[in-house]
Order: sequence, then structure tokens, then C-alpha cells
Amino acid sequence: MERILVVDDEVMMRDLLYGFLTKRDYQVFTVPDGQEALNLLARQEIDLIILDYQMPGLNGLETLKKIRELGKSISVIMFSAMTTEETEKKAKALGVIDFLHKGIGVEMFMRSVLAALGLHRSIKEAGGKKKQVMTRILVVDDEAGIRFMLETFLTRKNFEVSLASSGEEALEKVKTFKPRIVLLDIRMPGMDGLLALKKIKEIDNDIGVIMISGIDELHIAQQAIKQGAYEYVMKPFNLEYLEMAILTKILIAESEVK
Repeated sequence: MERILVVDDEVMMRDLLYGFLTKRDYQVFTVPDGQEALNLLARQEIDLIILDYQMPGLNGLETLKKIRELGKSISVIMFSAMTTEETEKKAKALGVIDFLHKGIGVEMFMRSVLAALGLHRSIKEAGGKKKQVMTRILVVDDEAGIRFMLETFLTRKNFEVSLASSGEEALEKVKTFKPRIVLLDIRMPGMDGLLALKKIKEIDNDIGVIMISGIDELHIAQQAIKQGAYEYVMKPFNLEYLEMAILTKILIAESEVK
């Protein structure tokens, strides 16, 4: 039975999530604040944390930072009634799988929970070497240092990696290498990343594209998502979060096939 920790200062929200998740056969723990969450994690193994952002004492980001300082790579979904783009960026930099807004529908909430738990299982299996993950990933970036860093990291994670330094080269690799995931820079000489995204989706709409960019502009991120990008990750990015984004996309795609 998978174990979920709900951290929220509102007793009604804890009650709602406890009932909702226990009915789906999860073992659920509830605490009212960040410090209590840290105390529980010191004595109890947890598979997923559902973490409120706005709490007295330690807020969600401060709690998550301390969890990461303990060396725990537990999957975390953060949620809040009110948030800002900056808050969500900081949460993602700390490895949050998803940032949900209170009041979302049941279907969207459960999709996030299932993806997070599926990711947790995949990481445990990969860590235990129970299976080889050979998903093909194409890295597209004009900076050689970024390509080398991502190739090294992803290869160690048992992904099959190919590299491209331009949008034009990426389109050729999409046809020959047939990647499942593309990590795509936006600002490149020649064909830019947004145009490359459009053309990749025309070749194969099922390819999961994660934009990786140093451009911190909301309208560009929105345009990328509208054109079919799965995620928009800012440079310098957190490699743990990037891995979670990749695995989450793979798991969601597998669940849709089933």
C-alpha cells in the first residue's frame, strides 16, 4: 500500500483529502504544518507528499527545502489557493512534480497523484536495477556545454541520448532517431525552438517536447505550451526536476495507451 502524507493547516482540507485518498486504498498520514511533516518523515517512509504552500510557521517552499536538505527525494505535489509565477518556479527548482491550485477537479488531481506515484515507483525500480529504461531522448541546444551536461546526466539514468545543435538538425534526428522525448532550446541560430517545436509536432504529435530556455518571459512559455510543449524549464535548471518531468511525461503517455 502506497503512503501519502498530506500537509495542510486547514483541517477541512486534511479531512477532504484523507477521505478521498483512503477510499482509493492509499495509506494516508495528515499533519497541520511543515515542522510536523519533518518530524513524521524522520520516522516514517513516505511515497508522496501533498504539500500546501500557505501555512503558518514554515511555508510550503521552506518545508520542501528542508526535506531536500535531509537528502529525501520523495515525490511532492504542491498546491495553494493563491500563488505567483515566481513561487511556482521556485517550487519546480526544488523538484516539485506538479503545482496545483485548490479547487481543481477530481480528475486533474488524481491524474497528478497517479503520475507522481508512478514516477516514484519508476525511480525505485531503476535504482534497484529491476529494469532498464531505454527511452530515446533528443537533446537540442546550440551550447556544447549544455549538450554535454545533459547527455552525461541522461545516459547515467539509462536513457538513450542523441544530440542536435540546431532546429534543422533536430528535424532530421526526429525522423531517423525517432525520440520519445525532445529537450528543445528556444534561442538558437537558424531555426528557433518554437518553430522547431511546430515542425516536430507535425512530424509526430506523440513526441513529448520539453522546452529548455534561458528566456524568462511568460508569453513565450504560454506560446510553447499552446503549440504542444509538455513543459517549459528555465535555465539554469534543476536536473532532478528535469528527470521528474521526463518520467512523468512517459508515465502519462503509457497510462493513456492502456
